[in-house]
Amino acid sequence: MGIKIPAALHAAITEADQRVGDIDEIELAELLNATLGPHASLSLEERKGAFAEVGALYFIPVRDRARSAWDMYWQPLSTGITADGIEYHSPDVSLADDRSHRALGSKGAV
Repeated sequence: MGIKIPAALHAAITEADQRVGDIDEIELAELLNATLGPHASLSLEERKGAFAEVGALYFIPVRDRARSAWDMYWQPLSTGITADGIEYHSPDVSLADDRSHRALGSKGAV
């Protein structure tokens, strides 16, 4: 199953590409999410495309390899431990798999 960039998202990204100056990735991701509207209206291929374009903006480059959450260049904005002792990451790289995309359904942000 492939990915498809939703038309509204493609138009918003094209417009953002024309801007001059610095880009705030989080601000851009929020703008793109707002452009998408309810994710329930997107096909699985479109949700995957939205994650590829928008979800990636929420990751940050590694700053300290010794404290990295994962063995890769891109890292979560934050990592914590719940009261139950479970480690969590935001965003979580596990969102990149098919099952997670199906679970997104009508949930909020990519």
